[in-house]
Amino acid sequence: MNNALTDKYLSSVKKNLSCSSKKKSEFLSALKKGLGDFLQENPESTYEDIVKAFGMPETQANEFMDSLDSEAIKKAFNWKKAIAIGIIVVLIIWGIVAVFSIIDTYTTNRGFGVETIEDVPSDAVPEGATLVTVERG
Repeated sequence: MNNALTDKYLSSVKKNLSCSSKKKSEFLSALKKGLGDFLQENPESTYEDIVKAFGMPETQANEFMDSLDSEAIKKAFNWKKAIAIGIIVVLIIWGIVAVFSIIDTYTTNRGFGVETIEDVPSDAVPEGATLVTVERG
């Protein structure tokens, strides 16, 4: 059996399937068995011979999808939609955090930060501490 031909055909079919992974694997297993039987009977077959015998991969996938009930297809699309929305939300939150981080870094490093210097009465300085006097002019 020519595994490369089987894998190529199955890969092309799989790209066009939009259903649950369980249904997908069941269909692909049955198709793989059929391809294996065909290639055992016709060991010199080419990819084109497989397409002639089984149809275009897209057609094979579409016929299977047509046989499924709409609820199974809708469920598969809902999961994909939820995952896509989750990824988008995470990216938006990450972007907002990045923007605020950049703004904070910019304002801190460009002198926009505010420093407060307080005058401390000399009697509040503990004994033995060094008092630095700054003259303002």
